[in-house]
Amino acid sequence: MFGSIGVMNYDLTLRELMQAYEGRQKSEWGRTSLIACIIANANRDPSKQKRPFTPSDFNPYEQIARKPSQGTPLNMKTVGLFKSLLDSMRK
Repeated sequence: MFGSIGVMNYDLTLRELMQAYEGRQKSEWGRTSLIACIIANANRDPSKQKRPFTPSDFNPYEQIARKPSQGTPLNMKTVGLFKSLLDSMRK
């Protein structure tokens, strides 16, 4: 693992070594995802894919950090369903 992060300092703790390794991986994926984005956008059919690709579409570290969807928007129907669910749980 020392060679893969370019460090020959054997005084690092395992935590420091793992942080350096993950930082190196994130950096490499940043470059790789940028290249993939450029290639995908060059070959993108605008009639099929309206939104241009971004590097985060190809970066697994960015996909982990994305927020999950916000769920169902609230309206009177969903509020009523939620109230009935709460009422049934209270009984």
